[in-house]
Amino acid sequence: MSYALQLGFRNVFRQRLRSLLTLGGIALAVALVIVGVSFIAGVEQTIFSEVLGEVGEITVARQDYFDRLRFNPLKYRLRDSNALRDSLLEVEGVRAALQRIDFGFLAEHGEATMGLGASAVDVEAFQRLSKLPERLIAGRYLEPGEKGILIGRQASEELGAGPGDTLTVIGRTAYESFMADDFEVVGVFDMGTKLANRRSILPLAPAQDFLEMEGAVSKILLYADDYNRAGEIAEQIRASGQLAEGIAVKAWTEDPFLGSIFTMFRAVGLMLTGIICFVAGLGVLNMMMVAVLERRREMGVLMALGMPRSGLLASFFSEAALYGLAGGVMGVILGSPLAIYLDRIGIDFQADKIQGIPFAVGSSIHGHFGPGSVVTGLVVGVLLAILGAVLPVVKTFSMGPQDAMTR
Repeated sequence: MSYALQLGFRNVFRQRLRSLLTLGGIALAVALVIVGVSFIAGVEQTIFSEVLGEVGEITVARQDYFDRLRFNPLKYRLRDSNALRDSLLEVEGVRAALQRIDFGFLAEHGEATMGLGASAVDVEAFQRLSKLPERLIAGRYLEPGEKGILIGRQASEELGAGPGDTLTVIGRTAYESFMADDFEVVGVFDMGTKLANRRSILPLAPAQDFLEMEGAVSKILLYADDYNRAGEIAEQIRASGQLAEGIAVKAWTEDPFLGSIFTMFRAVGLMLTGIICFVAGLGVLNMMMVAVLERRREMGVLMALGMPRSGLLASFFSEAALYGLAGGVMGVILGSPLAIYLDRIGIDFQADKIQGIPFAVGSSIHGHFGPGSVVTGLVVGVLLAILGAVLPVVKTFSMGPQDAMTR
């Protein structure tokens, strides 16, 4: 057996040109797998992170708010929200918190009127957590405390309003009385769909005054250091006892809609990863099978000289393993720099040209390079190199030495 292994390793260096071509093919395939898997994982993570950036990874609100959201959500508010936000920021694993009020109102500008959805937010925290500020197509972003408003492109076109114009906002307060006030349009954003562009963003303080919700918000959105830990952190907050009676906490994993989106992204990512591995692996498999089949006469001679099948199999197995490992290492060296570039720099594109996505995305897509990408590439290279070598050898066993030498 030791002689068979030595023979396998010697064969790698016997035909140098063939060995270099084989190693190059395996290296290219492994590099393709590493780059492809890293990019797909990054796209999945980027897009889902943007979804959670809009809706929050963990939501803290009154239980009544969750149960009766369709009625009058402003009625079920969190009082003294600043103190609650500060205490939640001290929870291990929580990196950011965003106070938020979601409501609707009737907007008037000249003779035009339309209903708009609105979110009142801490504009400084929102700027850090959301990609919406990157989607401004006119004007500027909000300043804390100003009576300004950002409106979507669809709202701007239907109302005929742009930066510098004044919108009259008519809505119902938390006490179910009607209120009207003027807000200056400071910017217009484009999120890619008509529905998303019928939305508006206001600073928290003037919105609280308008809605008669001084110091109160509808909910506080929390963001974890890793969105996969949201469920764990939500359970930690529940167990801590720091929430007053009637206040509930829910992670995104408890939301059926977000769960279905995550499942869809994961399924698509796995499918694309499988396609990349299949295409790259098919090249490795075909290259190794051709390289071994060309040596069928050599196998016939060895069988005629009395080499046992186990020894012949071990010889080609060790040769294929060396090809797979060496080619895999070369592939890691070749593919890792590009995967790291995609991870850190990303691919820039024109965010305003993206259509059909109902949430804001940034102006670049990043990969996610990690040990998983490298391991996947190495496994594909080594396993398929071995499989491509072993299958022709096993098939040759069904022939006699004379048949193998004459094929």
